[in-house]
Amino acid sequence: MESPPPRPPLSARERLEAAAERAARIPGLALPGIAAVRFFFLLDKACGRVFLRLAHGPGFAPCDVDVPRAGPGAPRIVHAIGNMATGGSARLVADLCSGLGREFAQEVVTWQAPDPPHYIGLPLFQKRATLRPGEILEHFRGYKPDIIHVHYWDHPGDRAWYEQVFYAAGRWGAPVVENVNVPCGPLPHPAVRAYVYVSDWVRRTHGGVGGCERVIYPGTDLSLFSPPKDAPEPGPTAGMVYRLDRDKLGRRSVDPLVLLARQNPRARVLVAGFGPLAGAFARAARKAGVARRFTFLGTVPYARLRWVYARMAVFCAPVVAESFGSTAVHAMAMGVPVAGWAAGALPEVAGDAGLLAEPGDAPGLARLMLDLLEDPARRKSLGEKAARRAAENFSLQGMLSSYRKLS
Repeated sequence: MESPPPRPPLSARERLEAAAERAARIPGLALPGIAAVRFFFLLDKACGRVFLRLAHGPGFAPCDVDVPRAGPGAPRIVHAIGNMATGGSARLVADLCSGLGREFAQEVVTWQAPDPPHYIGLPLFQKRATLRPGEILEHFRGYKPDIIHVHYWDHPGDRAWYEQVFYAAGRWGAPVVENVNVPCGPLPHPAVRAYVYVSDWVRRTHGGVGGCERVIYPGTDLSLFSPPKDAPEPGPTAGMVYRLDRDKLGRRSVDPLVLLARQNPRARVLVAGFGPLAGAFARAARKAGVARRFTFLGTVPYARLRWVYARMAVFCAPVVAESFGSTAVHAMAMGVPVAGWAAGALPEVAGDAGLLAEPGDAPGLARLMLDLLEDPARRKSLGEKAARRAAENFSLQGMLSSYRKLS
């Protein structure tokens, strides 16, 4: 019989004990023992809140998800995901719940649910890492899922929670579909019926665990990313739309845009998104003397993103790691050509509709964007090719059809 995994070491008592150990290892700490323990305990609590706050930032508005009611007797699916903060994995869960809602009854189990919520309308249940062994299993026994869809990422703080999910899935007995949406390997388990990777690059780089392995690209609702009819023609503007964090970007990811602004006095730069790198990006623009030509938009609601892309003549993708690249697909659907670094899955997604420089080559990427801004005919041709590629390969309906075949 499969033994339960160890309880995640994140209970209040365990965090206090760990804090005491850390405090004892710091030479010359001016705090007395119990004060040091309290300091690190509060720091641990604050880190969780800060992460979820940085995940949206100023200007945040939650995304409404319309989840249709499934008919009586419809198969039941539980989605298990480490957190439901704004991002590609959470967006995938929302799209599956909405797009397959009439065919499958669905709910979401998560460890970390942001407050305020990032997605409204989802049947969401938070099961914290301080749970006792077996609590998720009790939840499964109550809901009686026919399929358990795990959206996995191999983060040290999340792995113990996912082990609880797999333990519960194994005991409950329903087949598991395990998605790998980030650049990491899956967590193998006998209950997994299919491993799904969001790009062939992720499969080739991190797959090979055996069993059924599939690539299903995340789909985009193309109706939300069509050029607004009343939008003016974009000026000489390059832009990027990302969570400004180190899972995709680096501190030097802003350098190509800074170089572009320095080399073309007419160029303007839009940066949409928020995260720990926002301050570093703004400082880099100020240090280079081009801050006035940068506009930092902060977090933009999902339904308003197409108005941001409509202001861009070129989309910049200076990624250092990329498992798929939904924001690049959004730009492509809008007819905005993509120029970026050839990192991760970006070459696979952009194909011959994008222009790519070697990873980390800031001057090379700046030249690609500069050439596009100065060549309207080529920019238009690439944009049209990008829109066709997005429609043919990355539509929401195409993705939903692929997931139906797994049921």
